[in-house]
Amino acid sequence: MEELGGLPKNKVHCAHLATSGLKAAIMKYEAKRGERDIDADFVRRLLAGALDPEKGLNIIPAKRVEGVDVEGRRVRVLLSKELDPEARATMAEDVAGVFSGLEVEVTVK
Repeated sequence: MEELGGLPKNKVHCAHLATSGLKAAIMKYEAKRGERDIDADFVRRLLAGALDPEKGLNIIPAKRVEGVDVEGRRVRVLLSKELDPEARATMAEDVAGVFSGLEVEVTVK
């Protein structure tokens, strides 16, 4: 962004979302082709695309993910116990969505 002379503060968030989305798409493409392992690091990086509706942040820095387990093509994401049922349901949908297009079984608890 600096190479372009910077951005207004109200546009920086949008630019970060765009670059995160592009990076996630490339990672998913590489995983589909077998060029990238689906491991805990991969899962955490993809989870950057899931938002916490209460804080307006992605669920990783918002500390809404307590754990990630990966066994082959099975992914389990443990969300914070502090979440109310509505926020949990919304986040569970977002988490499942970030794995769309990948042949993985996702469980969100």
